[in-house]
Amino acid sequence: MKKYIYAIWVIWVGILCLGCEDDPKFPDPGFDMLTDKEVTIRRDTAEAYTIHLKVNAPAGIQTIQLLNGRTYEVIEEMPELRGETIFDFSHEIPFDGITETRDSVLIYTLRIVTEDRRAYNSSFKINLLKLSVPEIALEGGNIIGTTAPLVTARGKVTTGINTIGSIRIFVDDRQQLELAGEEVEGKAEYDLDRIVPYDFETGKDYQLRIEIIDNKGQVHNESVTVKGIELKKPRRITYLRRGTAPYYTYDLTYDEQGRIKTIYFDWVDYPGEMAADAEITYDDEGRVTLFEYTYSGANLSLEYTYNAAGQLEKVVDAVYYLNDPENVTVRETIQNIIYRPDGTVFSFDVGITTVDNLQYADGFLPGEKIYTEKWSARPGTMSLGARRVKAGFTPVLMPTYIEGLPPVTLTTNIQMFADLFMYKYVYSQELAGYGNTETPTPSQPFPEYSYTCDENGQLQELVYKEYPSNSYYWNTFVFEY
Repeated sequence: MKKYIYAIWVIWVGILCLGCEDDPKFPDPGFDMLTDKEVTIRRDTAEAYTIHLKVNAPAGIQTIQLLNGRTYEVIEEMPELRGETIFDFSHEIPFDGITETRDSVLIYTLRIVTEDRRAYNSSFKINLLKLSVPEIALEGGNIIGTTAPLVTARGKVTTGINTIGSIRIFVDDRQQLELAGEEVEGKAEYDLDRIVPYDFETGKDYQLRIEIIDNKGQVHNESVTVKGIELKKPRRITYLRRGTAPYYTYDLTYDEQGRIKTIYFDWVDYPGEMAADAEITYDDEGRVTLFEYTYSGANLSLEYTYNAAGQLEKVVDAVYYLNDPENVTVRETIQNIIYRPDGTVFSFDVGITTVDNLQYADGFLPGEKIYTEKWSARPGTMSLGARRVKAGFTPVLMPTYIEGLPPVTLTTNIQMFADLFMYKYVYSQELAGYGNTETPTPSQPFPEYSYTCDENGQLQELVYKEYPSNSYYWNTFVFEY
């Protein structure tokens, strides 16, 4: 019986094998993309994209389908190629109905279905860039506040395949600035970062408009609302050692004109022992005439006198006694001040020393000069080879700047007095000054500074980086309003 079953099984397998030999054997269908699988096309240059394929389908094509590459929905069916086996295939994909005003990413899948019901898919992507138009991506949004008589227009200007013709900036439709010529022409991208001086009044809104024209004459306008914000006055400043531990405090009061009237400086670890209690006197023109203070039991003063033209003529640094003001010991006197034609100070004498070539930086307002000299000690006693200057000024107002205090002055016993009260704008560096012979090293570098502001440009913190490469030695001024 087993022999008969074995014979029947052999015959059945043989019949199956004969049937297999009659079925055709085709390799998998496929195609080679003769165009890139990802392309970027600017809408200015094309209204369609044509794909090119080399198809190999030995079993014969039943249909070719174009699918949405995200949803796999059939966009187009091409059964007219039925029966084709090896051929070159081209198909145009139109951009009709696709917005021209923004970039689009188009993903398609091409599917070949053969007569033996096998399929092969391949996807490709078209990055379709919008029509070339001039535009700007602003930094900071379309509403900004400023405490200063200026604002910064900042953003990325692009024009696609066209180039920039000109950039103009208006405030309330009055032109303030124009960029043209070599600076912008021929460029398709430009990083706009310009100071726009304007007398922004507190409590008022202004429209700043940036007009961009490309080389095809296309115009784009971008508007920003500028709010004039009153500069807040800090009531206290705390100096944090290593950014965490309070070290010094400065308590400030103001007169009716908003000018600093008194400064009480104290060491947190030694309260009252080395405190400086200062009072400032101004004349009718807002110039400081007297800066007097007590420090560690002594009474000291800086007295300023001016010539008929309103220029500083002399500074006297003295020690005196409140109960005997006529008994004065003069420590130093600045005199013989020589001015440049632009009104900046060129030199002065202190004792037997002449300090010359005083340094200024260009300001942010027309014709403005920023005094940059930084004295580490009284000029008559310090080495001129150690002169330093502040640098890297930014158009952020220092809220403690004493406008009526002459830039050429003498040091006080209030620690870091110059850093807080003598510079109109926030700075980022301290560098070698005129005649400086110091060589900064990793162990004795020049300090750097950084700052943070609120949304209206009001200074919140100023970080003093005594050793820039080591944050352990970074100290922070915190402004409390």
